This record gives sequence, structure tokens and C-alpha cells, in this order.
Amino acid sequence: MSGPLTGLAAKWALVVGLLALLVAVTAVPAIAGAEPAAVTGDDEQRTESGQLTTGGVDANEDNDGNNGNDGDEEDDGDGGDDGEDGNDDDDESDEDDGDDGDNGDDEDDENETAVEPTAVVDAPDSIGVGTTVTLDASDSEPEDEIESYNWTIHEEDGTYLENTSVPTLEYTFDDPGDKDVFLEVETDEKRAATSTVVDVEKPTVTGSVVHHDGDASASDKVALYDGDEAITTAETADDGSFTLPIEEPGTYGLIYRNDDLLSGESDFDPDGRVDLYAIETITVDDGSADIGTVTLPEPNDLEIVVVGSESDLPVENATVTYTHEHDGVSASTVVSTGEEGYAPAEEETPIGVVGDIDIEIETPDGFIEESVSESMTVNRDTQKRIELQERINASLAVEQEPVPVGENVTVTLEENRGTAQTISWTVGGERTTETQNRSIDIVVTGPKIDNETVDIAATVTGVNGKSDDPETSVPVNLPELQLNAPERTNAYESFTATASYDTKSGEIGVERYDWQLYDENGSVVDSKRPAGSSVAFAVDSVGNYTIDLSVRDESDYTVSANTTVEVDTVPSWVEFGASYVEIEDVSAPSSVETGETVSITVTATNVGEEPDVSEISVANETALLEQRTVELGDGETDTVTLEYTAPDRPGNDTLSISTGDDRASHSYTVVANSSSNATANGDGENGTADGPQQLDLLPTPAVGAEVSGASMSSDRLGTVLLGTATTTILGGFGLLGYVVYTRPRESGAEWLLPGRE
Repeated sequence: MSGPLTGLAAKWALVVGLLALLVAVTAVPAIAGAEPAAVTGDDEQRTESGQLTTGGVDANEDNDGNNGNDGDEEDDGDGGDDGEDGNDDDDESDEDDGDDGDNGDDEDDENETAVEPTAVVDAPDSIGVGTTVTLDASDSEPEDEIESYNWTIHEEDGTYLENTSVPTLEYTFDDPGDKDVFLEVETDEKRAATSTVVDVEKPTVTGSVVHHDGDASASDKVALYDGDEAITTAETADDGSFTLPIEEPGTYGLIYRNDDLLSGESDFDPDGRVDLYAIETITVDDGSADIGTVTLPEPNDLEIVVVGSESDLPVENATVTYTHEHDGVSASTVVSTGEEGYAPAEEETPIGVVGDIDIEIETPDGFIEESVSESMTVNRDTQKRIELQERINASLAVEQEPVPVGENVTVTLEENRGTAQTISWTVGGERTTETQNRSIDIVVTGPKIDNETVDIAATVTGVNGKSDDPETSVPVNLPELQLNAPERTNAYESFTATASYDTKSGEIGVERYDWQLYDENGSVVDSKRPAGSSVAFAVDSVGNYTIDLSVRDESDYTVSANTTVEVDTVPSWVEFGASYVEIEDVSAPSSVETGETVSITVTATNVGEEPDVSEISVANETALLEQRTVELGDGETDTVTLEYTAPDRPGNDTLSISTGDDRASHSYTVVANSSSNATANGDGENGTADGPQQLDLLPTPAVGAEVSGASMSSDRLGTVLLGTATTTILGGFGLLGYVVYTRPRESGAEWLLPGRE
């Protein structure tokens, strides 16, 4: 090539190279994924002023070890310590730290001759409740210097405090338990204390029991009573001895009872020994009491049998109380009569007693008296027959339960005690005449039923004139009534209510149905009575209506039911006249393309009472699109199809569909026709490879907006810059080719000339 190529061409090549180099330098960080760190305005200001800190330390501060000195001071290596622990003053306090030999006290030690006092208390280790003792502190030292004796005694009900000038204290311990006694002695300047424990024991009654034959009473019971209340009980040992602890001194009654009687057992064997005996009255003062040996007397057998006065039948479950009195003490035990009327329950099991005996019997149900009392002196074997005034006792039995309405039921009187002389019956509140019949047949009818039962009672009079009033309630299998009606309906339209009545018996039928219709105010709108099991109603206004039904069957039983019907609509023809064409339904697509012809289907009904001819039309906001004529008879429905053409522009549109009486609307969306988006050669919406390409443009920043590399991903930025660099290089080579082609001589490319010719 000639020289001119190295002239102009070289220049262009240099320009292109520089541009490529510039683009490459710009693109390298983005392609490599580098994102420059954003620097805040505050950091920029600090950096410019040279005050940017690292880790919280001022970069311009001279850290000389003084933790905040201004840098003008030299670091002496001891953190500000001048060798005297931070104290520049003379250490005058060191002069006072020495011991002057008298522990800091320059006065004479006047207490060296004082004697420490010693507290000593003398008290018994154990005593009985209520015992008065003398607490003695005479051995406390020094006796001639002690000015006061301070006593503290802890009791269950509080703390007793006493200060004395003498070394003794009289005190009575009224409650059992371990009692802490504290003593503090006090001289003019000093004190001393001590304590001791006094065991205050409960008082006891001790002794032994033997029978009249000299044998020890083993495994029997002795008890102390305070009036009628047993306060303590003990079992005798094999040698008959016993110990009865009590809470406090007092006067008590000591009694003896056979263990089987005490525990309620009734199957003990008589052994010729006393079973119940009031021993004596015991007074317990301070401490305990020992009564010595008690010899029980030889008993007599007492047998009690309880019977009814009329029937002479044994009375079971009567409560019998035996009481023996002696020396102001009462000993009692309670037993029950058995099936044979004996107390204790079994025959030939008398109790061994002696002396005066009181007997009290509490009667069971069915007897006139609530209790009967007897008193006797038992000095020989005795059998006592006690009669209780009985009343007749009866009950009622029913052969069938439950009983259906209208059917018969038999009620029978059963005499549990005594004999019935006369009987009168009451059925469902209605009393009959007196009779001796012990059974009655009744028919369960409506008036006899009360709360799903029939109440039956009898008044029974016995031979002694006493009476009993047994009663019972017979459950009734009630009929069932079901009422059916629509939950809602329209005004002026007839609706039907039906009743279903199940009597639960084939013996009776329904006598009448009474229907009534009430509005919301409780006013009667319609009444149909008597009527059948099905009726029709119609109302002329909206609201909630109540249907009330009453059914009476042939047994004179009445049952009721009700239900509610909602009337929520008045037909349009009522408001608008004899004929009214109402739009029932509109069917059309919700989305169409621009310029598309679309069908819309309209269903209309003549809800009036007269035939009518109506125009059904469809229109948009500006023009009538199509109209059809329909002829509809009374209550007739028809469907017509209308057509319209969608607008040429995309967007939302609304159609109005109307008759002469009614109107409806339909909204739809118009979208662009898919064929209008294709290119002239039909290669798709983005064109062919030879046609224009849609570019993915970067967003344009707003004026004054801060743009940084961090606002765009590194991949996207690299792609954009790489494309820019490629376009620039290709453009440069294209421009160079154009110059060489158009000016071959100037560019030194004369070798192109023959080709052009």
C-alpha cells in the first residue's frame, strides 16, 4: 500500500482504537461484577476534612497512652500515675495507722473488774395439765447484783411475760404439750439468758374392770362422757386395765359397754355378763386419777321385740336406744330391730343389764307415733313386747308404661301393711266414689293428662280408722304433630301448609284441625277452622307470617304447633299494571376484540296478567345497536339473540338492554385484534431478524437523581456496555471502509480502481 493509506486511514484507525479503548476501560469493572461502594455524604465530608475515623478512634489523634490527652503531653509510660497512686498530697493518714498500745482507747478500762452474770432456772421436767409449779432462778449469779428476772413462757394461746425482782415465779400450766420457759437476768450493765422445757402431760383416768365372777374384762370398752358426749374411749387390756387420757381436769361419767354393742354389731352371743353399765362419776383435779378396780354386777337378760298393733307383725328397722343410769351417770347404746322385730336384731340375743333401764324407740315409716318410750327396773330376766300404732301402708302398681292416649290402663292397690276397708281413687284430678275394689281401669284421655303423665292417687282407710294416701304418675306416650310450610314465598301467590298427626294408637282418630295465620303484629290475617290437614293461604304484603295449628283428636287431647313463613317479594305486575315484560337473564361475553361482531342473548318474561308486545333492544352509550320485537302471553317467557359490533378501539364498554318495562346492563372489555399486531410480512409482533428489533431500554433517571453502579445489576450493566463497545468498533470499521471505497487515491487504495471500472 502507498503512503496516503498511512495518512488518512491511519488517523481513522487511531480514532476507532481510542474509542474502543475508552469503552473497554469503562466496561471492565461492570463485566467483572465490581460494584463501587457507595459513600455517604457524611463520610465524604469527614474524608475531605481528614477526620474519617476507623473503629471509633480519631485518625488524627496521637495515642500516647494517656487515653484522651491532647498529644502535647509526653507519654511517661505509667498512665498518669506519678508514683504516689494518684495522690499528690502527703500521706498524712499513715501517721494514724499505728497502734498506740491501747487499742485506740486512751481512757482507763473501768469494766475489767465487772463480773459476767449467769442465768439458771430450775423447773420440773414434766407435770400434769392444771398443775401450778414454782420456777426457781435462785442459782443465778451474782445474786446480789441481779436487778430483775425476766420470764417468758410460750403457750398455745399466746406468750406469757413477767418481770420479777425475786428469783421465783408461780405459774399454772393449763394446756398439754412441751412448754418453752425462757429466763433473762439483768445486772446494772450486763445480761444473761437461759431456757428449759416443761412437758405438760394430759391428765388421765386409770383403773381396771372385772366381772362379777372375778374374770378380767378383756377387749371391752370404757368411756368418759361429758354430759351426753363421749370425749375419750379406751379398750381394756387382757387384765382389764385401761387408761383414758383427757384434755383438761373436770368431772366426767365413766361407763362400760360390750364392744360388740358399741361397734354396732348385733350377732354377739350372750355370756351371762353385763353388757351396758354406768360405773360412776369421776372428778379429775390436777394430774391424773386412778379409780382402782371396778367390779361389774351380775346382770339380768333383757329381750325386746317390736310389733305392729293391728297386724301383730314384727317391725323391722325400728331404732331402739337402751339407757342405764347409776350414780348420776347415763350409759346408752343404740341397736336396730331385725326382720323378726328383735332388738338386737336376732332372736335369743338379749342384752345383760341391771337396775333402771330406759327404752326409746324411733318408729320407721308407716306408723302413727314417731317415737315410743318405756322405763323399767330389770332385776330378773325380762322379755318386753312393745307395740307400735301402725297405719295402713299401700302402694299403686301399673301394668303398662307408658300408655298411649285413648287406651286403657289398669292400676292396682297393693297393701304393704294393714288391711284396707275403703278405697277412693283420684285420676287426673278427678275423684271417684269410695269402693273396696283394689284395682281400677282408666282410659287415658286429654283432660287427664298433665305434663305428659296421668296422676293417680288413692285414699286407703284401715280397720283402725287410720289411712294412707299412695299415689303414682303414669307416663303417657303422647301423639306427635308435624307442621310443614314453605320458608318463603311471594305476595299474591298461594302457598300450602300441611299437618301430619301421629296418635301412637290405632284406637282414635283426629276430630278437627284449626288453622290461623297471623301477621307480625299478631293480628289474624286468615282463619280456617275447622279444616283438613292441608290448607292454602295468600297475602298481599311482605313480612313474616305465623301459621298456628291446633289439632284435637277423638280422645279430647289437643296439641298445637306453629311455623313462620317469610313473604319478601311483591310481583312487578302488581306495581306496573296488567302486563309487564321483565328481563330475566342476559348472556354475553365479557371480553371481545376490536371490530368483532358479538351475539347477546336476552331472556324476558311477561309477569303480568295480560299478553304484551315488547321491543327488546341493545344500545351503547351513543347509539342503538339492534332491536327485536317479541310477543309474550300471560306468564310467557322467550329468549332472543341480538348482535352488535365491538368498537375499533380497546377499552371498557357497557351495553344497555331494555324492554318497554325493564332495563339491564352488561359491561365488557374490548381488546386489540390479534391480527392487527402482526407485521406486513406476518413474522410476528417483534418483526423478523431483518426488521427492527425492540430494544430493552434502561430507565431514564430523574433530574438531580443520584446514579451509581449499585442501582443496576452487574450483569445488566456489563451487557449494555459490551454491546455499546461492539457497536462502536463495528461503526468505526464501517466508516473506514467507506472512506477507502469513496476516496481510494487519497487513502492509498488505488488497487480498488480497476474493480470499480
